[in-house]
Amino acid sequence: MSTEPSDAQDILGIDVSSLGEGQVMDLNILNPKDATEGNERLRLEVTETVEPTDWQRDNLEKSAKKAGPDGDFITHGGQHIFSNVDIVGEYVKHTYLEPDSNEVAPATSEVSATEQEADIPA
Repeated sequence: MSTEPSDAQDILGIDVSSLGEGQVMDLNILNPKDATEGNERLRLEVTETVEPTDWQRDNLEKSAKKAGPDGDFITHGGQHIFSNVDIVGEYVKHTYLEPDSNEVAPATSEVSATEQEADIPA
């Protein structure tokens, strides 16, 4: 999460005034709460889309969804899938796109009778 120092104070109740320009601080807060909203818990919401941001478009190799680090791109309707994460309040509604069927390997495979009978050493 990136925030302005004043927002960190207002929303999270954390004083980061000692940080200089461009410095970061690991907060390591499990289940952070928004002090401006009655201590509502903050959550991450995942939204997949086929419409990239400018950065995602310019960095396709890094930003489009793949089947593993060196795998093929996973598509939806023939278009690349991009994942975006937003910080939201207590209620989360993730949006995951259904991948094109030819892009995703099945979780299990069926073995034919011929393959079952093959004499394969252990």
